[in-house]
Amino acid sequence: MNAPGTVHGLKDLVEVADAGLRDVVLLVPKVESSRELELVAQVLKETATGMRICALIETPRALLRLDDIFASPVLGGVVLGAADYTAATGCRRTSSSLLWWARSSIAAAAAAHGIPSIDSPYFDLANPEGLQRDAQEARDLGFTGKGAVHPDQLRAMRAAFCPTDEEVAQAQAVVSAADRSGGQMVRAGGHMVGPPLVAAARAVLDRAVSRTEPSTHGGIQ
Repeated sequence: MNAPGTVHGLKDLVEVADAGLRDVVLLVPKVESSRELELVAQVLKETATGMRICALIETPRALLRLDDIFASPVLGGVVLGAADYTAATGCRRTSSSLLWWARSSIAAAAAAHGIPSIDSPYFDLANPEGLQRDAQEARDLGFTGKGAVHPDQLRAMRAAFCPTDEEVAQAQAVVSAADRSGGQMVRAGGHMVGPPLVAAARAVLDRAVSRTEPSTHGGIQ
């Protein structure tokens, strides 16, 4: 839909409400406050069921209001819109220092509130190496997924977000050592490992399991 604070956005919202949609994701663009999300939820609550409302963060004002936006009880996920964000700030999409701040801020806020965070798509279809590098950076920054603009990008993106065989083996060693120690500090692979690293290792194994299980829905991670 269009931004809810515009005439086109309000018309879209009425159309969505009249459609009586079930179990879908609604991406709300240009979100700059929790009030916008709650307006959308209020309009749709009587006709739409099982709808997940996600916010598209794509303005400098939104970056300064992440605490307010992420505090909304109706927020089900967040997506970074790098194209509009860079246009608004005047920076280039290749400006690592500024985009890394925006990306890491969004990923951290999403993790703090326990909701999924999707990084902006990579728009250069002729640069698979750049896509692989960008997807790996998104994972390293803490995003749970990445947007795609073409099906050819999906393989590289999925590979970036799935644990490697080496990472799985390391995680299994950490978890096994921790289980044997009864939750105490333990040495695994030449490193001292405490509860936070054990939790991280378990998360790696959870992602590895989800990689091998067939998808039960048509969505894209």
